[in-house]
Amino acid sequence: MSFSDKTPPEERPETELPSEEEAAPEELALGVEAAPEKERDGGMGALEPTFDLAEGETPAEDGSLQAYEPVIVDEDFGEEPSAPDAEIAPPPEEAMRGAPVFSPAAFAEPAPSEGIPHPDMPAQKTKKPPAPEMVKLFLTNKRLEDLWDRVDRNHKQIPKHIQNLYLARELMDAIEAARNELLAGPENYEEAERFVNEVEYRVAFSERLQQWSSTWGTMLFVYEVIWALLFVWWMFRLGDAAFQPVGTPFLYIMGSMVWGGIGGITGALLALIRHITKYQDFDIQHRMWYIGSPIMGMVVGLFIYGSIQVGLLSLTNGNIDSPFIIYILSWLGGYQHNVFTDMVKRMLKAFEFGSGDAKQENPEDVPVMPPQQK
Repeated sequence: MSFSDKTPPEERPETELPSEEEAAPEELALGVEAAPEKERDGGMGALEPTFDLAEGETPAEDGSLQAYEPVIVDEDFGEEPSAPDAEIAPPPEEAMRGAPVFSPAAFAEPAPSEGIPHPDMPAQKTKKPPAPEMVKLFLTNKRLEDLWDRVDRNHKQIPKHIQNLYLARELMDAIEAARNELLAGPENYEEAERFVNEVEYRVAFSERLQQWSSTWGTMLFVYEVIWALLFVWWMFRLGDAAFQPVGTPFLYIMGSMVWGGIGGITGALLALIRHITKYQDFDIQHRMWYIGSPIMGMVVGLFIYGSIQVGLLSLTNGNIDSPFIIYILSWLGGYQHNVFTDMVKRMLKAFEFGSGDAKQENPEDVPVMPPQQK
């Protein structure tokens, strides 16, 4: 039926809906409230459902498409984890950046005594009180007067042989401490003698330093300069081809050895000048380090070139677009030998085959006893 149909209600066919009085009350779905009688709905007759279920009552099964709210059973998830007692600090930036390529020793100044500890003089932890009778027996007036004279003599030697102001102040403080110990009483004789011995050793070493610097120091300086001139001549002999990507392997090997030797000369000259003038602790027992530094630099340069070509140092992927990276590493290895040592250690880790199996067999590091011979 269309909305424009003007047929009277009494003439309509029986298929039409009955009137409101004749219409039998229909069963409404569960939860749907019937519309009031006086209200007429001109729309589709949809009303908002209301749910009046009693507490604890479950709806009856519905075979139609009517949907009910699902019943969710409470699950036991256990107790909530408690907050940590202390805040966990984030890892340091060094740890986030990964393991460093070189050890801290690789960034130290090149020196022959690098790595040798220089501890302070150990102090006596427990001092036993001297017996009065032993003090009278050994610490005679003559011994005390001789020690006082030694303090005076060394006090006069400091301005003559010590050229470093900071070192001179330390020795002056040691002289003052020795005098205070003697003035405090004869029982402090050992402490005063120790201060005097340290001053005497440093003054005597300064005298030897002046002699060594004028003899061995000068000869080593000339030796390093001769090597430097030789390497400069060698570099000119190689020509521009050693710096081009079209060079031969032989040219690159020679170039790496030259730059490694130049790095060794640079480190040796800086260490020689620094230990003679600044630190004033040049010792001729380290002369072999100065003599072998240029030769060691050449060996390092040769090793670095071979390592890059083999692939132990993946920097050029076998194709040398520019040999400067090889020359720079060769110079660094010759300048600071610890750089070369760190490279060798990293390469050796690549050959640690089977180390994990051996660790699993003996995880506690218990020394294995050899079988007893019968």
